[in-house]
Amino acid sequence: MSFSGRIPVSILTGFLGAGKSTLLNRILKDPAASNTAVIIN
Repeated sequence: MSFSGRIPVSILTGFLGAGKSTLLNRILKDPAASNTAVIIN
């Protein structure tokens, strides 16, 4: 596996009740997201 030194990053933001958790859960259930890491602050 070759890396170019860059790691793709996505930031999920939005208002309270906007559906951020629902969207994140749906994305993570997709088999295409099997190499995805989630960092929560």
